[in-house]
Parts: sequence; C-alpha cells; structure tokens
Amino acid sequence: FLDQLVLTKTMLAKGSLKQKPVLPLYNKSPINSKTALLPYLKEGFDVVVDGIENIVLFNALVPISPFAPIFYKSSEDKYGHNRKFFYDKNTTSKSNNINLHTFDLKDVTINKARDFLDVNNYKLAEDFIVLYLNEEQEFANPSYKTDPLSFMESIDYVINQGFQVVRLGTKKSSPIPGRHGLIDLTKIERPLEVDLFLCGTANLYLGSGSGPGSMAQNFGVPVAELARFDYGGVRPGNFVQYLSFFKPNSPKKYTFSEIKKLGLLSAGSLKGFEVTGLIPAFPTSRENLNFVTEALEYFSKNRTPQSEPTNPPKYQKYNIWGGLSTESLELLN
Repeated sequence: FLDQLVLTKTMLAKGSLKQKPVLPLYNKSPINSKTALLPYLKEGFDVVVDGIENIVLFNALVPISPFAPIFYKSSEDKYGHNRKFFYDKNTTSKSNNINLHTFDLKDVTINKARDFLDVNNYKLAEDFIVLYLNEEQEFANPSYKTDPLSFMESIDYVINQGFQVVRLGTKKSSPIPGRHGLIDLTKIERPLEVDLFLCGTANLYLGSGSGPGSMAQNFGVPVAELARFDYGGVRPGNFVQYLSFFKPNSPKKYTFSEIKKLGLLSAGSLKGFEVTGLIPAFPTSRENLNFVTEALEYFSKNRTPQSEPTNPPKYQKYNIWGGLSTESLELLN
C-alpha cells in the first residue's frame, strides 16, 4: 500500500497528477482501521473520514473519476503494476530530480512507538536490524516456504557484528530460540506505529519483500531481501537473493532469460511458477548466512536507496539497480 502512496506523491511532484485524489473512508474500511497510516495518507490524498454524507457522496463519484495507483503509465513503453515503476524510476524521474523516498517519520508515530517500547521495557540499541520472514505457503507442498530456523546462523552473525536484531511478524509466526541481542516481537500485540518506527529507523531491513520491507524502503532504509521471486527488477539501495527454481529431478537452476521466456519475470505470486511445473529451492542455512554476510559488506560501502545507479548493462537489461548475491549473479549469465 505504501508503494501506491509513494507513486501518487511522485505523480503529484511531476505534475502528471494535478491534484490530490479524494479518498473517502468508511468506519469499516480496512485502511481506516490502520489509523497509524492516516498521517502519511494525507501527503498524497485528500482523506475524507468525517461526515457520513460526505463519505457517501465521494464514494458514489469514484466510478466517474477513478484513480488506481496500483498501476502506472509514464510513457508508451513504461507502464504496468506499480512495483515496475520503482525499477523504471531511473528513467522516469531522474530528469525531474524527484526522490521517491520522501517519507519522514511523523512525531505521532515516533512518540507512540517509543512509549510502547519504554512501557514494555524493550531497550532498543543504537544500531539495529529489522528482520521479517514471510512464512505464507503458496505451493501445494508445505515444505516450499521460508523456514525461520534456517536463519538462526544469520541472526548470530549479525549480532556478532555489533547489531541488535528486532524480529517482526504476527502470532502465527514460527517460534525461534531466544538470543542475547534479539528482540522478538512476533507474539506481542503492538500498535502499527511500532513497526513503522522500527522499519523507518533501522540500519537495515533484512528478510522477505513484503509489508515491513515496503515500509523500510519507502522510508529510505536499505533493504536486503531474502528469496525474492519477482525477477522483474531491483530498486536502488536494495540487495537481493533470488529464489532459485528447478524442474523436478533436474539440478539446473532456471536463469533470468529462461524465466523471461516463461512470462514470469514480474510474477506477483509463486503460483505462476507452480503452474509451469517449476519447483523452488528455498535457501539453506548456509546460503542465508552467505547472503547476509554479502549484504552487510555491500551496505558497508554506503550504498543507499538514493545512490546513483552504476550497474553494468547486463544488470540494467533486467532493471536491476541494486545489488545481487553471488549465487543470484550466476542466474544472469
């Protein structure tokens, strides 16, 4: 959702959108239930939350003048799902000097998050990394998903490098062993402001490319993404480990060009790979550790979401403006 908001703000800054779209919110709206987002929504939308007659009026007008920031079009050959916009941004926004990472944490977010952390006696270190692992099962085979236990070596490594690790998730997240230097918030009820604050102030976001990852990169925090299956591009300031795919009983990994031929470069779900008969090889504990080691090295060179892209043509061919792990680099050849 934050990607849609950033796209809307960027369109306003470029002038391709002449005024803020009106966003009417009923009390039962899923967005309205996340009041922590309202201060940020107002940067891109005229939000209507008061007066049922006003909400009804504007909601009735939506079909007449709809606005759908899940899609974008900046030219005749630059269009599609909004995530592609962030790969194309280097050609669509560079000449206009537009910085896509324009969100700053609001005081209301900071204060509510700090109050929660203080009251619950969570001592946040000066240097910390946010960890989030999406455990959703999309393949029929239940073994084809991220296993948090395969990340324990990586957590230990990060802590030994002097960082505190703060794990985000929900009560459905799998338990992991405790560690000195690890704060696990997965089983803790907390306001959304806490996640926004942590993702917006961390030294690095580490984990799956979903909700919290979007929060981090839209606050300008570097992102190291684990087991990415969207082969359509990598944003500046991101370091990526791609999920490998195979045919059953074959040791050969599918390359970028082969995945492109299958029409799966920008797949939004693992279901597309399953339909074509491919199976994923989720990274092992050792592969995760190699990825984390390389990610910390990559970001130690001060690469940020605002860094000027300098990747060679073979990267740019696939809209890769960030970094790739060693194993993922092999898939480009």
